[in-house]
This record gives sequence, structure tokens and C-alpha cells, in this order.
Amino acid sequence: MANTLAATLFLGLLAFPSQQAVIGYPNNLTQGPVTELLVEQSQWLQGEAFPGRVMALYLSGSDDSLTPEQPQPTWLNSEGITADLRSLKTHQVTTFAPYAQLTSLGLYTAAHDLFGNPNDVTPRNSIIHRRFDNTAARLFGVKYVLADSQLTDPRVRQMAVVNGQPVVRLYEVNDPNTSGFSPTRVVMASNWAQIRESFGRRSFDPRDTAILLENGPNSDRVPTELGAIKTSSIRLVGSGIEVNAELANPQERALAVLPFEFSHCMMVSSVSGQSPAELVPVNGILTGLVVSESGRYEIQALTSPFRTPVCRLQDIEWWKR
Repeated sequence: MANTLAATLFLGLLAFPSQQAVIGYPNNLTQGPVTELLVEQSQWLQGEAFPGRVMALYLSGSDDSLTPEQPQPTWLNSEGITADLRSLKTHQVTTFAPYAQLTSLGLYTAAHDLFGNPNDVTPRNSIIHRRFDNTAARLFGVKYVLADSQLTDPRVRQMAVVNGQPVVRLYEVNDPNTSGFSPTRVVMASNWAQIRESFGRRSFDPRDTAILLENGPNSDRVPTELGAIKTSSIRLVGSGIEVNAELANPQERALAVLPFEFSHCMMVSSVSGQSPAELVPVNGILTGLVVSESGRYEIQALTSPFRTPVCRLQDIEWWKR
């Protein structure tokens, strides 16, 4: 219980799009085939590998702009799954949550730009996903998408249809970032707008290329040509995550792009005594782990008056640049 709570705090305090505490929400899922599949495939428990996330898309009326005065759009399918995915969170299913009390400025901006209607004006703790970006979804580790309208992207596969009002479709995303992409090429960008533009290019492959911000934290420590990571995994361990990386060439430094939001509150340490690793923001909002040898690395998010008293303020100032 203590480890589960600690892990929830680790993920929730940084507003990572993953499992978060849902207090007082009824466990009212009807055990249908879609629910059973999502719980089986996307439940993230202590010691287990990151399974990928579930994302909800509200596509009905996506051309209409939202304002804070309007009620949030929602839907409820016949198995009791709602558009805010809270019912799935009670089962520790990892989600790309449209609502979180502690959503950061960076995550809100990135998610709104990538998945929202450009004309929507919503509170910062509410991210309404109203369009689908395959590259961004893969980078965030999204494996399954629930949508109240048909997706036309050929890179996703429809798996099931849940009848009701509305009809909700379940899709599977091909090749999500569940273990840490290992790009070997680095390009620089001066701002978030340039990074977002790169996502829209068919030539951009997040498995091959990482985008770093000029003058970003530790950006100057990352070589432009990187070695490859042969195998990697991400596990939920205690109050943080553990990344196990095996380098293809022990003489080259490598980068693992993790499907979690970067923060100055994060700290990395070696588990098995290997050389120190470094954390760097990659692709605008995500966490990059730079390693020089194979091994296990633990990442925790810590906020305290003694070790990281102003880390969240640093996040805000860095994103505003």
C-alpha cells in the first residue's frame, strides 16, 4: 500500500500522463470485453514493465470551440467507461488523463497544441483531446485509444466497437514508446513551435531522431551522434521508475527517450554502480536519459525544502522561455 501511494505521488506531483489517485470515485465498471482487455493490458503494478497508456478522444463536434463557461464534453459507453477515464484509473490502468489537479504549464501547452482544438479555451487542469496526432501519441506511450468517432489514421488498428450513445471505438496504436525510444540522431530547435512543426512531418521518426531545445537543461551534454540502446525496459519500483538499458556499443553514449514529462524535480541515480547518468528534456516536454554504459538507473521526482525547493518554479520559467 505504501509503495503504491508513493508511486502515485511520484507520477501525480509531476502531472505525468499516467496513473493518478482517484479518491471517492465508484468502482462501477461493467465487466465487458473492452474493459477486461484494457485492465489486463494497461494495468501498471509495482515491479512490472510500463504497459503503455489509454487515451480518450472526444471527436464529436470537434470543430466547435470550447470555453471555460461551457460544461466539459463527455461520453459514457455501455461498459461504464467515461471520457475522463476515471473509472479505469481505479483499476490502476495507466491513462493519458484529460484532467489532473496538478497539470503543469508545459504539459498543458503541449497536450493542447498536439491533441486539442486550437481555438479551445479551457482551464489549465483540463486537457480535452479532440484530435489525434500519431507521432505524439507514440512518444507519450499511448497504446490504446478510445474514440467516439471513427479514426482515419491508417497507422492505428480498430480492435472493438462498444455500442451505445455514442458508439465508442477502441484502437491500437502501432509501435508506442513503452520501453524508451533510442534515437541516434539529435537536432536542435529554438522553441516549442519548431518542435511541434517537426512532429507533423512524415519524415520525422521519433525512434531515429530526438529534438533538443537550444540552451535547454543539459542540452550541451548530449552528443549530436549517439550510440544505440540494444534493449531497454521501464519498471515501476517503489516511489519511482527503474530503467534497464543495454548499450549496443559500450564505447558510445546513448539516449533513452522516456514517455514521461521532464521536470527539474527529477533525480537519477545508478542502481548497480555504473557511471552516472544525466536527464535532459527531449522533444519539448519528455524526459531523456543519457547513459554511457549498460545498467539499471532509478529516477525519482522529489520536492522538498532542502533538496529541490524551487524545482517546479524552474519548470515554469524554463517552459516560458
